[in-house]
Amino acid sequence: MTTKPGGSVGSRSLRVMPRARGSWIVATEQEHVLSEHATANEAETAALARLREDEELLVFDRYHRSHRRARPHAPGRPRLDRAGERPVKAISPR
Repeated sequence: MTTKPGGSVGSRSLRVMPRARGSWIVATEQEHVLSEHATANEAETAALARLREDEELLVFDRYHRSHRRARPHAPGRPRLDRAGERPVKAISPR
């Protein structure tokens, strides 16, 4: 963890977590709520937009399982997941 000026400890991860009443929150490691959303997808999108280079995103589902999410890649460049692979466009079912 890093220390911010004034002695407070900085966050190394953001978390998306469900609330009992059905909403989803984006919070820091210290559980400071940054935003609240109607769906998990909205919360995850908001968290990825806030994510800094030195942070990771943990998404917790309603069963208390956690999943790591990658920071978005640089715009304009296709991300290669494995050597030589290129992203493909999804085809919608007919």
